[in-house]
Amino acid sequence: MIRTHRATEVTPEMVGQEVTLAGWVQRRRDHGGITFFDLRDASGLIQIVADPAEHPIAEDLKMEYCVRVTGVVRPRPEGTKNPNLQTGTIEVGATSIEVLSPARVLPFMIDDRAEVDELVRLRYRYLDLRRPRMAANLKARSRATSAIRRTLDAMGFLEVETPTLVNSTPEGARDMLVPSRLRKGEFYALPQSPQLFKQLLMVAGVERYYQIARCYRDEDFRADRQLEFTQLDLEGSFWEREDVLHAIEQVLAAVVQELRGVELPLLLPRLTCHEAMDRYGSAKPDVRFGMEITDLSDLVADS
Repeated sequence: MIRTHRATEVTPEMVGQEVTLAGWVQRRRDHGGITFFDLRDASGLIQIVADPAEHPIAEDLKMEYCVRVTGVVRPRPEGTKNPNLQTGTIEVGATSIEVLSPARVLPFMIDDRAEVDELVRLRYRYLDLRRPRMAANLKARSRATSAIRRTLDAMGFLEVETPTLVNSTPEGARDMLVPSRLRKGEFYALPQSPQLFKQLLMVAGVERYYQIARCYRDEDFRADRQLEFTQLDLEGSFWEREDVLHAIEQVLAAVVQELRGVELPLLLPRLTCHEAMDRYGSAKPDVRFGMEITDLSDLVADS
């Protein structure tokens, strides 16, 4: 067994117990002949304390070294506790330290304090995804999709994965094409949406379908347009507009509750497309700012 616990699974109730942890060195400090370093894994951070006289390797640790540590859980001394850290009242006194993989000099710091050029971030994407903000984004997305699935499953929807290598179909954009190896000169098209397949499912009697679907559209880049994207795709039989809106509202409320801990009051405020255009001049207005269009036609009618 490589490890017995993840970092945040170690609790004050485990003081005196031996644990084995594995992760990356977040940072290292030397104080009074004792080495302290924060061990980071996917769950969070925990402080490790090592005596270089017993563990000389501790002085050689650098940021992002991948290590395995065995040690005994103990309370932090008074004045050193960190209330901002989940494990801030405890530490692990190392009895063994093993370097699983050393690290080269980092191209950027693994934190959110420094601005890093996007091209550099993409080149070292495996490091970029270790940064707190990026790691939090991945976790939030996972929690959101879980909330979506729980909500729609409870409402009687059936999740169905539809094919992604299909014939070209008329949609609103150009298809992304994939050449066929078996049929020279012919191509598959990646779906712009699962439209035809979900209609087939309705004919087949599924009645309530959903899919967190990957879609592909060969469009010019814009702020809200990508070549590939993920969408929540829904379809139903024997339902009307209010049924559709009810399903979407339940999903939105579940996701906000999961990610923000806020219970949305339902029904959500609604605008028709005509109302949105008349009041805000946009079919997708940001109503937080209250910048509504005012019709001054009557005031200038005689001008």
